[in-house]
Amino acid sequence: MAKRDYYEMLGVNRDADEEAIKNAYRRLAMKHHPDRNPDNPKAEELFKEAKEAYEILADVNKRAAYDRYSRSGVFNPARRGRSDSVAEPGTKPQTCPTCDGHGQVRMQQGFFSIQQACPKCHGIGRIITEPNPPATARR
Repeated sequence: MAKRDYYEMLGVNRDADEEAIKNAYRRLAMKHHPDRNPDNPKAEELFKEAKEAYEILADVNKRAAYDRYSRSGVFNPARRGRSDSVAEPGTKPQTCPTCDGHGQVRMQQGFFSIQQACPKCHGIGRIITEPNPPATARR
């Protein structure tokens, strides 16, 4: 089953600001929270969907990827940056200089080591220096 659009899940417009997204999420989280609906598995599912939508739309970089490439851009790295279709025709994505194409960076803090998604390429391993404009901009 295909999942609904994140904006639709939260009941906000695509141009909604951070505050509107946060308020919509809080409203849905209170309504569908599992503690408030202990015998309703559908409510738990709606709560999880709202949380997922909020996590993507509240993060500026994830929201931009979602707006540009829809759900596949957020969850499918192959479609988000390794595909040449998002680069300007005649150009190719470049290997990210920050993570050397691995998509992950390791930070050392004392004897603790933390690995996380690369802040420059957002875990893709490649960056698009010349993006292909959206179809609506080419018309």
